[in-house]
Amino acid sequence: MERIIGHKVIKEYFTKVLEHKKLAHSYIFEGQEGVGRNSVANVIAKSLLCLNGTKPCNTCSACHQFDVHTHPDIIRIDKDARSIKIDVIRKYVVRELSVKPYQSEYKVIVVNHAEALTVESQNALLKAIEDPPSYGVIIFITNNIDMLLPTIKSRCIHIRFSGLTDEEVKSCIKSGSKAIIKFANGSIGVAKRLVEDEDFKELRAKSVEFLSRLETADIMQLYDIVNNVVKQVEILDFWILWYRDLLLYKSTGSRDLYYADYERMLVDMATGLNYHTISDNLDNIQTAKLDILANSYALFVIENLLLRLKGSWR
Repeated sequence: MERIIGHKVIKEYFTKVLEHKKLAHSYIFEGQEGVGRNSVANVIAKSLLCLNGTKPCNTCSACHQFDVHTHPDIIRIDKDARSIKIDVIRKYVVRELSVKPYQSEYKVIVVNHAEALTVESQNALLKAIEDPPSYGVIIFITNNIDMLLPTIKSRCIHIRFSGLTDEEVKSCIKSGSKAIIKFANGSIGVAKRLVEDEDFKELRAKSVEFLSRLETADIMQLYDIVNNVVKQVEILDFWILWYRDLLLYKSTGSRDLYYADYERMLVDMATGLNYHTISDNLDNIQTAKLDILANSYALFVIENLLLRLKGSWR
């Protein structure tokens, strides 16, 4: 656990739980990608399967099997395309939990992207969670706990992983601009990916260009922006940070901004918009992102969003 960056309280909790063998049968690890959810789940699983104690010794045969992904008592489930279907749950959770561990005291199941579980899959999981075998431990990893049924959530211990500090993220990547650290929003995984992403700077610049054009755009220019954003919906993430900068500047006057290199434009926009309008625009962008993730028609969502943003400047 000590090698995992941040999450002091969570690490201390699981260290004690493992030492006293008081682990619950089911957990939900919620938080954004790349903040350490999988790392903590891996340490827990490896600790339970290790042959030499309550934390990984990294020398026994079980630890070696775990490292090379051949241990029979750790089962990892991920989404296929967009969902985790009931057949997968029946085969790799329900059926596997009915069979005792092959060589350990425990059988650990890690369900990644648990928000992708279909309703039928979640209902199939209920019996395994309500009446688990003594050797079974299930860890659900998700970035959106609201996609899980109340019956699932009420039967699991909820562990919330907050974003890491900018300093913690920076300590884990060899190189990275302030913009990358800010955009990572507390996620080491995102920061590492952006360091290798040659398109990041270009997309960031485009996000500002589109906002700048939007204010004075006529109907044809508006739909040109709509079509561009539909092709690169990641721009919504940049806009979320733009409006967070506006809120921060408007409320505190802080210059510690993600878009500090566009300070003049930020100041001008903050001057022309009141606090509540900026907050509403931020909410609208976040809602649009969630709507697209929920498979709403992206063109319709973006069109309505841009009309709202443009209207707020009148």
